[in-house]
Amino acid sequence: MEGLTKVFLGVFALLFFSCSNDIQEKKELNNIVKDTIISIDDIKPKENLPTRLTNKNIVEYLSSYGEENKETIIKITTDFGDIKLRLYKNTPLHRVNFIQLIKKGIYENTQFSRVVKGFVIQGGSSNETLAADKKFYLGDYTLPSEMSLSNIHKYGALAMSRSYNDNPEKRSDAFDFYIVLGEKINDPTIYQIQKEGKFKYSKEQLHLYQTIGGTPHLDFEHTVFGEVISGMSVVERINRVEVDGHDWPRDNVVINLEVVK
Repeated sequence: MEGLTKVFLGVFALLFFSCSNDIQEKKELNNIVKDTIISIDDIKPKENLPTRLTNKNIVEYLSSYGEENKETIIKITTDFGDIKLRLYKNTPLHRVNFIQLIKKGIYENTQFSRVVKGFVIQGGSSNETLAADKKFYLGDYTLPSEMSLSNIHKYGALAMSRSYNDNPEKRSDAFDFYIVLGEKINDPTIYQIQKEGKFKYSKEQLHLYQTIGGTPHLDFEHTVFGEVISGMSVVERINRVEVDGHDWPRDNVVINLEVVK
């Protein structure tokens, strides 16, 4: 009888510990699921919208938003240092769009996803699903062109990328922006660009391209809506990071944007 009792107790203990292990594993699994599920609050913009933004309602929405949000100074925080930007008032839709994206948290923990040596660093994209979900929840739209000869692609210019396919109006992408580096431009090149573009730079603009450089072949191809006012040394350092065959940095260059004033 004593032997049978020991066997029974052994089996009971085995079953008890097995059940305990199952319960613990279920608790751990539940915790993992809780940690990985993205709630609607994670992807909703920080400010409520009346509806998803589209090409049909974007101008009206931004025009209204701009009446209460007149800021022009932005800071980009990176592990390489900070970059401060000034947004132009003569590109009101692009300025306000950038402000609202920042305030809605769209650029939180995104990256400079494209780095072309001596040319540009481009931001606003991310490998993370959360960033893509935030954009989807906000809307699907592009911005009307606000190009002008007043705003050129000088060294330190801030501009918006765009699609070159089926985009005769040269509308800007809603999210992806870039900062210009570029080389100093010689007189023959500047002359040819003006001739082909059928426009004429001012003496000051010619001087800028000749002395600090830029990417003049992008003028009237993309909307320039701001410029770097401090931190170009940071832009230069980011432009030197190692990239893969698609110009994506091998180590993510994480950025966060905030509205300063």
